Amino acid sequence: MVALPELGIALPTSTPTGPRHTLAYLESCADAAASSGASTILLAGRHGPTAQLQVAPLVPLLATRARGVTIAPLFIAPVWPVGLLTEHVITVATLAEAAGSSVVPVLASGRQEPVATSVGSPDRDRGDATNESLSILTELGFKPWVAAERGPALLRAARADGWISNAVYDDTELAQQLSVVSAVPIRAVRRDVMCRLDGEKAQADAETALERGYRQGMRIEHVIAGDSRACAEAIAHYGETGFTHVLMRPMDADPDAAAESIAAVFDAFADLVSTGGR
Repeated sequence: MVALPELGIALPTSTPTGPRHTLAYLESCADAAASSGASTILLAGRHGPTAQLQVAPLVPLLATRARGVTIAPLFIAPVWPVGLLTEHVITVATLAEAAGSSVVPVLASGRQEPVATSVGSPDRDRGDATNESLSILTELGFKPWVAAERGPALLRAARADGWISNAVYDDTELAQQLSVVSAVPIRAVRRDVMCRLDGEKAQADAETALERGYRQGMRIEHVIAGDSRACAEAIAHYGETGFTHVLMRPMDADPDAAAESIAAVFDAFADLVSTGGR
């Protein structure tokens, strides 16, 4: 019996065409994920003075559209005072539960410069800040996941209930990371997906998007491209290599096309599940 991973989606909190388009994209993809039986919706936003939508207020919105699906908002922990971050997590978890969903906070350290705790106080290491948030949220009964890639951050993930990879690592690099976090219950890989009826067209479209700067640092070996069956089989491969979850992000910029892509891959993956991966 092939070990098949659970399938979810990873959604951005900004798009090149602005916040209104981003919101439509999130809603359309969340609807598709819910109707397809997704396990998780990862909200992988960044922090900074950009056209980002903040992850925290998006959680209850998506929870009402994807009842029963776990919403995983990613927080760059060191940019938040730990008390404020704790309040945000408690609030969004309560609102999501009222809507029939659940929340698992995802913590990341971000860049490695020190971060000030408050005006006039000494700087602290970002790792220390993330450790503090991880410890407090765990004590409150949450089971946070950690987004990490290397070094102390990856060792921190090895002590958490879940680990999420970065989307810009190839299979060899992911295997090296897995060797550190192999005992973590949740091991999630993020993969951008280009799904088309014609698999060769999907590959060509993915390469074109990457050439146009789709995501900085991303190469063709970092994405899954093909027809729905090929995409589903590529996702199943990650279960064989040790991942418990695959969170796919559709490469289509159009909300409707992205939702259709999600549904097509989920349908093909359901066929794999029904046959035990054969």
